[in-house]
Amino acid sequence: GGRADVDVFVYAPPAEETGVSAYLQQYKNGSWQTIKSWSNREEGDCCGMGNSWYVNKGYSYRVVSYGHVYINGVIVESTSITTETHSY
Repeated sequence: GGRADVDVFVYAPPAEETGVSAYLQQYKNGSWQTIKSWSNREEGDCCGMGNSWYVNKGYSYRVVSYGHVYINGVIVESTSITTETHSY
């Protein structure tokens, strides 16, 4: 198989707590299916993470990622990015 490297970063001043999450998805049987997910949460206005996962040949892949801002432990703002599709 091959390796998918996933790096996510959010910078949201003047947030007191931020978080990121990422979902590695595989296109199979006519729909996108999440095969691996990660998340991280930090005090302060920036948060990031980097992870890898091994994938199988013969499929298309993408990553859906989110950045979150928290107040008192509750998400008050989010943004998302979906990568281009990569076939392997």
